[in-house]
Amino acid sequence: MFKKVSRMISVIALIALLLAACTPAATTQAPAPATAAPATEAPAVTEGGAPAAGTNWCSGTKIVFFPGGTAGGSFETVVYNGALAAAADTGADVEYVWSDWDPSKMTSQFTQAVATKPDGIAVMGHPGDAAFGPLIDDAVAQGIIVTSMNTQLAETQAKYSAQGFGYVGAILYDAGYALGEQAVKRSGVKAGDKAFLWGLLSQAGRGERTKGVKDALEKAGLTVI
Repeated sequence: MFKKVSRMISVIALIALLLAACTPAATTQAPAPATAAPATEAPAVTEGGAPAAGTNWCSGTKIVFFPGGTAGGSFETVVYNGALAAAADTGADVEYVWSDWDPSKMTSQFTQAVATKPDGIAVMGHPGDAAFGPLIDDAVAQGIIVTSMNTQLAETQAKYSAQGFGYVGAILYDAGYALGEQAVKRSGVKAGDKAFLWGLLSQAGRGERTKGVKDALEKAGLTVI
């Protein structure tokens, strides 16, 4: 049962994030928010190889899924639609929780989600390990499988990987560093030049992308302001 639930949560998170990453940026307007709450079907359990698509192999499993922002937002709507598709394929009973990209709201909503006793919870890691760690400790102690998306919770993942905690998304520091290197290469700037960098450096976890960009620019000899 544990393996089935863990696999199912990862499948839903992976499909949701892949669809978000593969969708081109909107050129006109953000997608319209979903008008109706998704039907709560039930996820099931399977041992061995990957189950066939559309077999409702996770029927009976209750999942709480955090798309991240607000209903109708361009990025999070794609994540949400991906999760809907995965839920339909697996048969999982999925509840969707919108957080307005607010880390404090994510943690309070997580506590509320744990109180409903789901089989698993898929979170965005924006609050960081320090804020999320104790809450996830409590969830795991209650037998709830937790996994993360979009922003890595590296310490928590290392602690609970054997209990099904995984990550779907980019390694943010590496992505930022690669961006910084390409910015230097393509812009033609040289050592001694100044670069203005806007980002979320102070945010735990989420700020790793900005840190990667900063490190790459400084390695190239630029002064980052």
